[in-house]
Amino acid sequence: MRRVALLAIASLLAGCTAEPSGFKWTEEVRLPDRRVVTLTREQSFDKRDLVSSYWLEFRHPDTGATVRYENTGEFTTAALYMHEAKIYLVVTPTFASHSDYSGCPNPPYFVFRFEGEEWEQVPLMQSPLKQVSENMTVDAKSVRAEIKKRSFFVKVDEVVAMSQSVGPAFIQYDLTKVEAQTFACQERKRYQLN
Repeated sequence: MRRVALLAIASLLAGCTAEPSGFKWTEEVRLPDRRVVTLTREQSFDKRDLVSSYWLEFRHPDTGATVRYENTGEFTTAALYMHEAKIYLVVTPTFASHSDYSGCPNPPYFVFRFEGEEWEQVPLMQSPLKQVSENMTVDAKSVRAEIKKRSFFVKVDEVVAMSQSVGPAFIQYDLTKVEAQTFACQERKRYQLN
């Protein structure tokens, strides 16, 4: 009997070790033209509870086609925009190491455009998005308790306030005041982004 009790305790303790985890939620995002897009999102965490891979999916507001974005965790989402019927996603490096991998960019943003069925990177200074404000969840880990409180459905008027309640990770950029995107650590740049 004692052995059974010890095995039961060992099983419980084994279940308490840090294993990869994650959660899925729905989020409404208001585009600059005031239309609302409903995103399905999933965020994973590694064994150390650090953000890792994630994806988001939604219907294109003009065509109804499914649009999906996946990332292994090197970028954090900041804003979803439309310009001339094209979908754009603004991202920023997640951790300092990701900033290094991308060459320590200043401003620290990258823009991707959905073309056909692929996301293509647009050099920041060539992006048609000159003034961008955060309109989606930026740091899913910091707000996961808030997302859970909302039964995993975040309404459009709650998204930005919820994210900013844990500290502004992004807020906005204004490219009209920037002459060029610079890269302070070119020697550490592991992949070309411009």
